[in-house]
Amino acid sequence: MAFHTLEALQDGVEPAVVEAIRRGEVPADQRMAALSAFTRSLIGKQGHVEDAEVAAFKAAGFTEEQVFEVITGVAISAMTNYTANLAGPPLEDAVVPHAWKTGYPAGA
Repeated sequence: MAFHTLEALQDGVEPAVVEAIRRGEVPADQRMAALSAFTRSLIGKQGHVEDAEVAAFKAAGFTEEQVFEVITGVAISAMTNYTANLAGPPLEDAVVPHAWKTGYPAGA
């Protein structure tokens, strides 16, 4: 979570959007809410998203290519997270300020 938070902030995602996602809430920004909803659905349904979900994602201003970018991001994140969960490396100094906080919902 810490690395993803740092990366999102460095990529220009508004801090309020990042914080909402960390808390398991829907971001106020409609485009980011669509990205979050599509990503959560893709993960939760293990890729078996409905055509309407893809259409809603695209209606929020995303492209067909970005559908596949989300899939790629989820895949890379899964590999990284599984490896880190098994290896248990310490957080690097740059991501320590973004470490998981008690009180956030599990799996957010």
